[in-house]
Amino acid sequence: MDHLTQRNAILEHLRNKGSITTLEAVLELHIMDSRKRISELRRDGHDIPDEWETSKAGKRYKRYFGHNLAV
Repeated sequence: MDHLTQRNAILEHLRNKGSITTLEAVLELHIMDSRKRISELRRDGHDIPDEWETSKAGKRYKRYFGHNLAV
C-alpha cells in the first residue's frame, strides 16, 4: 500500500470511527507508520488533533481525532 493510499485509509477511518491510535492503524489498516502518515496529512492541511491516553498497564499513547474532517 503506497503512502497516498495509507493516508486515504487513515482519513476514511477517522471520518467513520472518529479516532485512531497507532495500534489500531496496525491491526485494522495494516499501516505500520501511521504517525508519519498523520504528520503528512497535517502538513497537507488536515486538522487532526490528538491527546495522550494511558492504558490499563500504564503505557501512554496518542489517540488521533477526525471530528474536524469534512466528510
